Amino acid sequence: MRQLKPREKGYEEGLAAGRAIVGKWRPSSTSRLENWILATREAPTIICEDRDFAEAMGDLQRLHQEDLPVLATDLHRHKMDALPDLKIFPELAGMDQYLDEEAKGFAVGAGIDVGEVLLDRYCEEIYLDIARGYGLTVAQCSEYWFPETPNGPLLGKGWDDAMAWYRETPFALPSTDRGEPAVDEIPPQAEGLGYRCGGSGNEVGLCISIGGGAVYEYEAKPDRVLFPVPVNDLVLRSCATVYEAVEMLIRYNSYWGPCNLVVGDAQGRGALFEKSRYTYAVRMSGRNVLITTYGGCEEEDMRALCDTSTALFVYYERRLQVMKEIVAEAEAGEGLDLDVYWRSILHHDEEAPGCTHQETRPEGIELFTFGAYAHLPREGRSLARTLARVDGGLRYGCETPAVESRWRFT
Repeated sequence: MRQLKPREKGYEEGLAAGRAIVGKWRPSSTSRLENWILATREAPTIICEDRDFAEAMGDLQRLHQEDLPVLATDLHRHKMDALPDLKIFPELAGMDQYLDEEAKGFAVGAGIDVGEVLLDRYCEEIYLDIARGYGLTVAQCSEYWFPETPNGPLLGKGWDDAMAWYRETPFALPSTDRGEPAVDEIPPQAEGLGYRCGGSGNEVGLCISIGGGAVYEYEAKPDRVLFPVPVNDLVLRSCATVYEAVEMLIRYNSYWGPCNLVVGDAQGRGALFEKSRYTYAVRMSGRNVLITTYGGCEEEDMRALCDTSTALFVYYERRLQVMKEIVAEAEAGEGLDLDVYWRSILHHDEEAPGCTHQETRPEGIELFTFGAYAHLPREGRSLARTLARVDGGLRYGCETPAVESRWRFT
């Protein structure tokens, strides 16, 4: 595992980043109160979980947009004052000062209030604190790990969400031009800051994907978490192997989740976490496929914390079953490749489709599929199939071509 030195020059780095977008900065869609209210109406079960919908909406509707930067500034201050024990979490040395100074520098560089910067940083957590009472992310996704394909290991992610966050996004139809894909150059960084990251992975081939999990209705209501670390960033900066990543994720158990998470390395080893707020189950894999999707969990200890009779959990079980059946049939025949991945993650089972269309969602399912991508760490490339708007209608990832991107560590 890479030893990271404390981050420095937060103000300078923030200032440079802010100056690079001065005059172009726009608040993220997830930082706008009107979208919080729309998303809660669109997906009340996913957002509120076991909290009363009317109470959640009442709390949201009592707020004004100008209240949110104030809430973010207050949360930031409490987070910076709650730095965990550096003997247990040495990777966090100096992070409180760095994050504080980076936000100030960015605000000055971009010519905006620092409260807006902090709101962009913490908006999902603030939203879920108000609507649900706790939570770090609204992500609801599927994760795959193929240890070997003709292109090496494959990390896959399917992306389900509510339209409320994307009302102003054009969703252009992906280009069918098969010319050379654009290459993102990843420049060197100062010694001691860890591995460089591109896409979902780092320069030595470790990659990670985090998404939605089960609701865990029978677990005690979680405490509010102060100073939750950017887990994915720390893992990718610090770790080269699945073993290193799993050790770090377990050590940081209190600072991430609830979710499902898959991590894999360039050697084809993988691990799958099913995680509630306080409890987790991890499944290690040397050469086996790993698949998960939002709405439920497989490990018995984790299922004991869930109401497995809900429409969402039943949907999860059927959706996962079909995903696995498609992959198992391919493993027994032609083997795993990109085409098998697309067929599995974008399947159209009538009861619980992997590619859930807005117009034909099963009863009790609030989200639909915006797309999926495949990350190939050995080749330094990713392919994505995403939602598009065509003639006023939606065309789903199952109906659009894959678009490739590459990166190069210079």
